[in-house]
Amino acid sequence: MASSTPYALGELDVLQQTHANHLAIIPFGFMPTLKSPDLRFDHPRQWWDERTEGCIETIKQCREEGFEIMLKPQIWIGGGDFTGFIEMNSETDWLQFEENYANFILNFARVAEDQKVELFCIGTELGKFVSNRPQFRTKLVNEVRKIYSGKLTYAENWDCFDKPIFLKDMDYIGVDAYFP
Repeated sequence: MASSTPYALGELDVLQQTHANHLAIIPFGFMPTLKSPDLRFDHPRQWWDERTEGCIETIKQCREEGFEIMLKPQIWIGGGDFTGFIEMNSETDWLQFEENYANFILNFARVAEDQKVELFCIGTELGKFVSNRPQFRTKLVNEVRKIYSGKLTYAENWDCFDKPIFLKDMDYIGVDAYFP
C-alpha cells in the first residue's frame, strides 16, 4: 500500500472488509539507472508513506486498525527497469551502491524494530546484485539482525528464487511468483 497523504479516519475499513489482517508497507528508494550507484530515499517529493516519517505514521495507523505489518523497503529504477538487473560498472561503484543500499535498509530496519513490525523484508528481486555481491548480502543480514529482532525475509523473483546463498539466514523465503 502507498499513499501520497496520511490516511483519513476509516479509509482502511475497505481492507478490513476483505478480511485482510496483514499489510505490506513499502517505502521506496530511487535509482536513476541500473548502473548508477546513487540510491536516494526520504526525498520530499516522494509519497508521504514512502518516506520514513510517513512510514512510521502509517504503521501506527494500521496497528490501530488491527493489522500486522511487513515492512518491505524496495528500489525503483528510473524508467521502470527491473531491479534484478542492477549491476555496477566498477568496484568503486559497487562499494558506493552497497553503502547507499545499506543506509536505506538499515534505516528501515530501525523503523521496523522501533515499531515492533512483525516481518522485515531486506530486499526485493535483486538477482544480479545478490549473485555478484554475496559477501555484502551476508554482512547486511548480520547488520540488520543487530538492529531488528523480528522475523526476516527476502523476496526474490520467480526465475531465481533458489539462488541467493543467504536464504539459510532468513526466517521466511519470499518468492514473487509471477511465473509465466
